[in-house]
Amino acid sequence: VHGTAMVEAIAAGCLAIGSPRALQQHGFLFTESTAADDLAAGIKQMRRLVADEALYARELRRQRELIEWLC
Repeated sequence: VHGTAMVEAIAAGCLAIGSPRALQQHGFLFTESTAADDLAAGIKQMRRLVADEALYARELRRQRELIEWLC
């Protein structure tokens, strides 16, 4: 169901937050700061990232670099 949509979203500048278990083909994209198994955990991660601009920038850069390297 996700196909290339997540890759396209990251390439467009979005930060992906999701479940490495549920999204196994994209699991490598997630770190402790971007992994969330449910909506409540996703909201918690978003709040954490909004509060820490350096963390957000680091995670965004990491995902973009992975997509650029792989795609």
